[in-house]
Formats: sequence, structure tokens, C-alpha cells
Amino acid sequence: MSLGTNISRLRAEKRLSQGDLAEVLEVSRQSVSKWETDSSVPDLDKLIKLSQLFRVTLDELVTGAEPQLKVETPPVMVSPSMPGRKIAGIILFCMAFLAFLIPTVLGGILVGLILAVPFLVCGIICFLVRKRPGLWCAWAVGERESLRIGVLEPENGCLQIRRRFSKRLTDPLGPILRGELRPLGEEREHWEPLRPELLRSPYLRCRLGGLSDVLTCRPERGRLIAVPRDDAAPFPLEAMFCFACSRRLRGRAYWVFRFDDREWPVF
Repeated sequence: MSLGTNISRLRAEKRLSQGDLAEVLEVSRQSVSKWETDSSVPDLDKLIKLSQLFRVTLDELVTGAEPQLKVETPPVMVSPSMPGRKIAGIILFCMAFLAFLIPTVLGGILVGLILAVPFLVCGIICFLVRKRPGLWCAWAVGERESLRIGVLEPENGCLQIRRRFSKRLTDPLGPILRGELRPLGEEREHWEPLRPELLRSPYLRCRLGGLSDVLTCRPERGRLIAVPRDDAAPFPLEAMFCFACSRRLRGRAYWVFRFDDREWPVF
């Protein structure tokens, strides 16, 4: 990807015209047009200003490459305590031994076998049947948002995960505060203020850009967006009225919309 293509793409993402960008950089609009068509190259000081304006590195600006950020969670040891089913199995084996021993001493081996077999079978089942360990999700919690890193599966007595993320994916988090482990399927909703400029949909950016107190939540798939409910004002996203549901969040009424990964509304 060429430098001119990158400048044009990043300018469009910031919703700036060539004239707006030229005014910020104190150059002519024709200069910006030449940069975007690769007819000329900005001076170094202009490249630095462009990278600061678009919040990217010079390498990203020039080559379009996204540096990879490696996120690793430290191993989490699984508790070595004996599961309850094994304790039950040991107790059942002991009862099977006593059920066989007492009748045998009294002269009834057949009766001892009949009494011991049920306890023996139940004890074997307790040792053979293995319950699958619960799965956990690792989350990176930032100052503004949270990012799900992935599912942790037990392996060799530890829970480990290693994954790479692009800088663009981690920038919305702000400074990373901590990591969290949350049970899969029991992840609590984590609502954060929405930054409309990060949305891909032009319709959503336009309609939500002028609203205040809009919240967003990133579940396992897609995105939830909550818009403050005001029955005296026009409906905020009239084209998506049928997808809205009313909920109370943080003590206030909201219209909540669910979107898939492409930011299309879903029920």
C-alpha cells in the first residue's frame, strides 16, 4: 500500500476533506491532492505531523503495516486438590470391601459378593468418568474498554494463552490496567462510553456522533450499543426501530441495539 493511499484512507477515517487536512498542515489543498495521488512526497516535518494527527507511527503511515502487539497471560495453576468424585470412589471401595468381608467371615461368600458388587461398580464409575474442567476467558482491561483475548483451556496443569493483536485493535482500550479471568458463558457486561469515530458504519457514526452518554459493550460476538431513551425526542436510530429493546443501565433508561461483527443490526 502506497503512502498516498494510506494518507487518503486515514484522512477518510478521520472524516476530513483535503481542504481540512491542508488547513491543519498549513499547506495548499493541491499539495494534499498530489500526496494522495503519489505525485509528490510530504517533507519529513509534514510526515511527523500526519502521523501525530492520525495517531499512527511513521512506519504505519508510510507502509501501511500494522505492528503486532504480543499479549501473554502468565500461567494460572490449576488447584491440585482431589476432586469430590475420587473421594466418593474411595469411600465406595471401602464399603465394597466391608460388604464382602463381613458376610465372608460369617460363612456367606456368595452373599458378600452380591453385596459388594454394586459398591464396587459405583466406585469404578467415579474414577473413570471425568468431568471436563470449566473454560475461562482472558480479558485485557483498559482505561476505556475491555478486550477479550481468548478462551483458556487446561493443559498440563496450567492455563495458558498466547495471541497477537494489531495496534489498531488495542488502541481503543487506552492504557492497560489489568488482566482478568472470567468464566466462559458467565462474562458480565462491561459497558463503556462509545467513541463513534471508531465505528465502521457511516450511518452509525453520523447519527451517534452528536449524542451524549451513548454506551457500548463488546460481548463474545458483535457489539451492543445503548442510546439514552428520551420519549420527548425523536427516535435516535429510526431506520433500526424494530431492532431496539428497552433496558435500564446505570439507573437510566436506554434503547439497546445489537450488531454483528459487520455492524449490521440483529435481533
